[in-house]
Amino acid sequence: MHPLRLHTVSLGERFGKWTVISELQMMKLGGRNQGVVECLCDCGNRKFETPKMLRRGHSKSCGCLRREQPGNSECFPLVHGESKHPTSEYRSWISMKERCLKPQSASYLRYGAVGITVCDKWLHSYETFLSDMGRKPTPQHTIDRVDGSKGYSPENCKWSTKREQAQNRSSTINLTFGDVTLPVVEWARKLGLHKSTILVRIQNGWTLEDTLTTPNLLPRGMVTHGTSSAYSYHGCRCDVCKDARAKAMRDYRKSKSEELVGA
Repeated sequence: MHPLRLHTVSLGERFGKWTVISELQMMKLGGRNQGVVECLCDCGNRKFETPKMLRRGHSKSCGCLRREQPGNSECFPLVHGESKHPTSEYRSWISMKERCLKPQSASYLRYGAVGITVCDKWLHSYETFLSDMGRKPTPQHTIDRVDGSKGYSPENCKWSTKREQAQNRSSTINLTFGDVTLPVVEWARKLGLHKSTILVRIQNGWTLEDTLTTPNLLPRGMVTHGTSSAYSYHGCRCDVCKDARAKAMRDYRKSKSEELVGA
C-alpha cells in the first residue's frame, strides 16, 4: 500500500463495522495533533479514529465485534445489574468461564484444554450461579471444585480460601502424628518449619516423630550449622545454611568447569 494511502479515507468507506462519516480533521490524540475521521459503528456508537488505524485493521469496531467472537467471555449476556459494577462473585463467574472456554486465557491449558467444563445452568446465567453458590463468606474466598477431575457445577463447587484449596489438591501430602492428621503445609505452619524441611527430613529417613519435633535450628551436637550438609541431609532451612548450600553449589559448578577446561 502506498504510504500516502495510509493517511487518507473517503466518506462512506467501511472498515469492519466502521463507516466513515466525516472528512479528515485535526484533533489532539495521545498528546499530539493527528488527522482523524469520525466513524459510526453498526451498533450505533461513534468514535474518532486515524485513517492509519483503519487501513491497517487495528480498529474494526467500537468493541462489539470482539464481544461477538466465539470463546470470548464477553459473548455471554452481561445484562445483570452487577455487570456494570462487578462484584467479587460476578468476577468469579466470568473468570470461571474464561479459563474453561477461552483459549486465550492463561489458565485455559489447565482447565478447558483438559476437559474441565461449566454446567449448562451456570454457563449463560449469572443469577442461577449466584443462587446456587450464594455470596462469598469473605473477599478471600474463591470458587473451588471439590473433585478436581470434574467441572464446575452446583454439586461440585463451594467457596474456599486459598489454604483450603491447597489442601484439596491431589498433590497434598497428609501426615498423621499422634491423633492429628494434617497436610504438610499445615504442619509446617503450626511448627514454624518450612514445608521443604519436613519433606527433606522424611526423604532422608527421619522418623515422623523426629521430623516434627526437631526444631529448625538443630542442636549443636547433631550437625554444624552453616554447612551444606545441614541443608541437604538434616533439612535445616535457616538463612546461614541456605547460604552455605548456595556457596557449595557455586564451588561445585566452578570445579566442574575447570575440569572440562583442563581436559
